[in-house]
Amino acid sequence: MNDASQQATSGMKAVALLIGWISFAQLDPRDPFNLPETAYNAVVLVAAIAGVVAAISIWLNASWMIFAYGAWLVLMIVARVWHDAQIEPVIWKVALGAVIPAIFLGVVGWFLHRDQRRTRV
Repeated sequence: MNDASQQATSGMKAVALLIGWISFAQLDPRDPFNLPETAYNAVVLVAAIAGVVAAISIWLNASWMIFAYGAWLVLMIVARVWHDAQIEPVIWKVALGAVIPAIFLGVVGWFLHRDQRRTRV
């Protein structure tokens, strides 16, 4: 297998840049860690770290990229639901706020996996 067949496609690199940007945007300096929300902030921090790892693995077309993306996806949804539950009293709105990004990012993950399988043939 030659090196050219294992390089990430331009679409994969675009998704990697987007995930990296989202992850770094979560580390907003205007919203520092505060004591009452330490657990939530820890989840956001771990999600941001997982996002950076996922972005790097997608950019490099690593064999474990889909696992890193899946971990990031789960952590992002947990952080989003947690945040929305703190400010929204209506449960169906919180659920809808989690389902729409989960479906969209799940489809993106499926396309990433498909592209990875095509480049590794």
